Amino acid sequence: MIAIRLKKNVWVYIKRREMRDKKSENPVFDINDRGYNVKAYYLKDTEIEKGDALIEIRKEDKILKQFIFPAYKIWNIAAHFNDIVDSEIAENIDGYKMAASTGLGSVGFELLKGEK
Repeated sequence: MIAIRLKKNVWVYIKRREMRDKKSENPVFDINDRGYNVKAYYLKDTEIEKGDALIEIRKEDKILKQFIFPAYKIWNIAAHFNDIVDSEIAENIDGYKMAASTGLGSVGFELLKGEK
């Protein structure tokens, strides 16, 4: 199951198989760095995730983290993937916070798998 927060204290649960069916067929980007990989997929055919993307962070083909992120900000994930890898190695989430930053704070994201 994947939990998606619609707004404060309002959650929707979707089976992982359904989420795979709702992501775009091809990733928007696929980046490798030091044995880590990130893929971003637009979510489709659903009103719940409209305007969101599914992000998968992997190491050696094992999903470390999977989360929903605003689609308009996915390029921040690509731009800060080096910082995200640094964070994975250091076992913190600073790189994720940097990628989610708006300059005035950060866009919230929900870790779906491998949350620390």
